[in-house]
Amino acid sequence: RGIEPAKTRIGSPHVIKSMMDAASAGRSRVVGWEANGGFLTGTNLEKNRRTLEALPTRDAFLPLLAVLFSSIEKGCSLVDLFAGLPPRFSKAGLIDAFPQETSRALIRQFSPSDGTVEDVRFERAAITLGFADGRTEPASESAATEQRAIRDELASCFTSGGGFDDIVRLNTIDGVRIWFRNGDIAHIRPSGNAPQLRIYAVADTQGRADEIVATALREPDGLLRKLEAAVRIGAAAMA
Repeated sequence: RGIEPAKTRIGSPHVIKSMMDAASAGRSRVVGWEANGGFLTGTNLEKNRRTLEALPTRDAFLPLLAVLFSSIEKGCSLVDLFAGLPPRFSKAGLIDAFPQETSRALIRQFSPSDGTVEDVRFERAAITLGFADGRTEPASESAATEQRAIRDELASCFTSGGGFDDIVRLNTIDGVRIWFRNGDIAHIRPSGNAPQLRIYAVADTQGRADEIVATALREPDGLLRKLEAAVRIGAAAMA
């Protein structure tokens, strides 16, 4: 429908900056969504000859109004309205008292050594790198070797026994976001201001999203603890 999505780090300042960039580039209907809650409008929006002025801050009320108006316009219930959306569901969770230095080491271990690379796609015959400036290009032999090693180490934690498919994409804009061939997504992200390690899951059913988070948070051998152990092993090897 002509919508151009842009991914940012979690946090409304990052979303607002991206909205400002889009408006400066000439986009006329700019909106944003912040993962910790709230909808943002970066440009004035017109409907029925009325203008809704831009509100580039988190607004929890506007989405409720938009859904109610859409339901009235379509003459259907809210249940039926939401049933027409793509079946994607999410869940979030966290481990408390998780040292920030360990979180940072975990993200470094599973990120490309080239800090300008933000996105890695594992295709059938090649690996494609996405850069912060928007460029994409095939990975060099050394970069491909590095990315396969990262993928394989992650796959040793996110196993088929836990219901996970092959890893097809990694994104490190904010933490490590992992795409699996079956459509599951697991996003590992340290808190920006607290000793917490967070996980966000997206799946085709709510049950699967809940299962991913529960498996990640399980003590003492959940996915996040396995990643923590991998970091410690890596640090010992470096020493």
